[in-house]
Amino acid sequence: KAEAAMKPFEGSSLRNDNALADVYDEKVRIYSRLRNEEGTLDACWQAVELRKKMQAMYEDAPLGKYCESVLNIATLMFEAGMFADAGDLLAGFVVENGLMPEDETAPDASPEDIAMLRVRARIYSSLVAVFIQLKRHTDVVRYARARADVCERLEAATGEVDALRSLAEAYLSLADFLKNTDPYEADIYIDKYTEMRSRLKDIDGDRWETMGGAIDTFSIADNTLMKIYRGDSSAVEKAKSLYNEVLRICAGQMNTSNRYNAIILTANVYRRFGEIEEAVKGSIRDAVDYFKKGLA
Repeated sequence: KAEAAMKPFEGSSLRNDNALADVYDEKVRIYSRLRNEEGTLDACWQAVELRKKMQAMYEDAPLGKYCESVLNIATLMFEAGMFADAGDLLAGFVVENGLMPEDETAPDASPEDIAMLRVRARIYSSLVAVFIQLKRHTDVVRYARARADVCERLEAATGEVDALRSLAEAYLSLADFLKNTDPYEADIYIDKYTEMRSRLKDIDGDRWETMGGAIDTFSIADNTLMKIYRGDSSAVEKAKSLYNEVLRICAGQMNTSNRYNAIILTANVYRRFGEIEEAVKGSIRDAVDYFKKGLA
């Protein structure tokens, strides 16, 4: 009824068009709750098409809401396995609206800029997820860097704990993407992540006793293992300490709903211990024992 009442006034003013676009967004939420995929997608496209027209018609049309509408469609495409379509949609949108990583400018910390930084971080994160599926490593790294840059500025502008968590996650993800192609740069981001992690442990230490904390610790340990392969013998004890921390956390998760993931991660830790023995030309017997534990 709201749509029918407002449709005749489409194009008459920014206020009217923004209200109609908000109605389409509400239809998206309703159809999503009803698990009506066709209705959800139709409402998404209605919102996108109207907000795109608004960008051309009105100088002060809200770009943030346009971003949200495009992200809704990209998410639906991604969930349906339409990775190339989602990538084309988001990448085209980024170019058309001056949101390329190299076009970034420093925010002046106004509420509008901060909201836009949050949306940009989500867009770049979505592009990373899409390009991982498409196996386009260069694009994965490019947008992971862009996400980290935006998260740095968001954390500096707000000082919020959630912004700090997002920044830490961005650093860790970027290190994981770089560890095989540019291990020295990966080390830089691991160091940055480790600094963020120490700050976060003071805020929400319990989070590090969960599977999420175990996985993060495992990632740091894997990056430390790469240093061992590069001949850094001083990294051996640090890597072992980190892997042992993962084992400890996983042991505490064995009687929870995370049991399956805890078993997998434990097996991987034993394999890593065997790899360390191989890397430092240590005990073959110990290496075999670790591999047997992982196999078991």
